[in-house]
Amino acid sequence: MKSIFALTSALLIPFSISSAQATLAVNDMVRYAYTVSGPNGMNQVFEEAILVTAINSSAGTYTKQVTVYQGGSQTRVETSDGDLGTANDSESMIDRCSDLPAGTANIETITVPAGTFQVCHVKETQNNVKGDQYFGRVPFGVVKASVTAPYSGVTTSFQLIALTRH
Repeated sequence: MKSIFALTSALLIPFSISSAQATLAVNDMVRYAYTVSGPNGMNQVFEEAILVTAINSSAGTYTKQVTVYQGGSQTRVETSDGDLGTANDSESMIDRCSDLPAGTANIETITVPAGTFQVCHVKETQNNVKGDQYFGRVPFGVVKASVTAPYSGVTTSFQLIALTRH
């Protein structure tokens, strides 16, 4: 099984699993609320919105606009050439949940601010970093996630607070 998450700049990023079933569309949008907490009272809260702005089906890529909202300010970045297969794979993870090794994944129903979703709850540990991801039928696939790095004492969690599907 390929890695399902990686910790990059204190953010979780979903990775590809296998063949795609679902598809992104232009103007699909997800918005997540993040909490990063750790030792010495560390506590950061911010939101991230991801909007699909273009799709190149023949190249298998998409362009997205990412906006981060924190402390009354916002930062917007346009990124291109995201792997369409990876994004679609994450969304269809729920279809392959029972194919994952015993004890690492199960189907659950969870409620987050964006609604109630049937998800594949995946538990994974890599290099003593423990993570939980909840994959559902939403753009980019991730409904909720949390990762704890014991070496730093930092926990990063996020959940879906809004979505738009086209």
